[in-house]
Amino acid sequence: MLKFYTAGESHGQALLAFVSGLPAQLPVDLKFINNELHRRQLGYGRGGRQKIEKDCAEVFAGVRHGKTIGAPIALRIENRDWANWEKILPIEATEDDPGTKKLVAPRPGHADLAGAMKFNYHDARYILERASARETAARVAAGAFAKLLLKEFGTEIASHTIQVGHIRLERLATWKQIRAVSSDLDSPLRCTDPVLQEEMKSEVDAVLRAGDTVGGIFEIVAHDVPVGLGTHAQWDERLDGRLAQALMSVQAVKAVEIGDGVSIAGSHGSDVQDEISLAIVKALKVKLLGEEETEVLKRHTENAKAYELYLKGRYFWLKFTPEDHKKAGEYFNQAIAIDPTFALAYA
Repeated sequence: MLKFYTAGESHGQALLAFVSGLPAQLPVDLKFINNELHRRQLGYGRGGRQKIEKDCAEVFAGVRHGKTIGAPIALRIENRDWANWEKILPIEATEDDPGTKKLVAPRPGHADLAGAMKFNYHDARYILERASARETAARVAAGAFAKLLLKEFGTEIASHTIQVGHIRLERLATWKQIRAVSSDLDSPLRCTDPVLQEEMKSEVDAVLRAGDTVGGIFEIVAHDVPVGLGTHAQWDERLDGRLAQALMSVQAVKAVEIGDGVSIAGSHGSDVQDEISLAIVKALKVKLLGEEETEVLKRHTENAKAYELYLKGRYFWLKFTPEDHKKAGEYFNQAIAIDPTFALAYA
């Protein structure tokens, strides 16, 4: 089983990542790994720390002559900012704390207060140092090795931004669009809609001027995944659960949706069956009732525009306000007008 763990503090000497379980003879592309680290540092509205650091992974174990050797991999990412903190956070014991920047006012939404109380610290600095999102740099480096392994099976991972504040992408993005924007280092927010992206940037600008922050939603897509990953046999080995835990452990992430998990919570089971189940049901209905009679039973549509309108309707329907329900009805009616046999739009 592929496993990893990390070590290091935000303003310490370096971040460390350890990866085990990779097979021997896997080609390792350090340029790809460092490009992943570079991608992490981009994005509109990022903090000043990104201007200081220039993350680069140094591999210390587990790779020789450009390939894994079947041993655990160890890598290191230097913290350039350590030079500014070396005297403030020394390794050795000191008689006094010259220039120590104590954190005695816990920050809202962080681990400062709970951590300081748990370990009886009068300075939350030590909690901040490990709880910091800076730690995700080590995770990105470890994840890059996982991507290299998946690449051998033809599997790709890409992501894009769906929402920033109140600005939301209201249409489905294709894999081609997601893949393109995910690899575009010049895209400030990696949104597949350039016009909407400018509105998202304005949202970020507004909160920065107000001295505030803003949340958002991003989508990760795994393309061409081999059948059989994960297991049904043990609760802690189920793929959905492991993915949710990995994402929920990222600093500031407070919710994870797999597929249309949230939006379909109010749907019937027959509305959300996967493509294989639907194909089987359709085949049985054709056999039992005949092609002509089953036509009226069609729950899904092959018309992309009708489906897009349906999804917009579902989005507003699940807001549960009279105004939004009215707007949802308008989208459903438009979908029906395009495909009168689209049963989900009636439901």
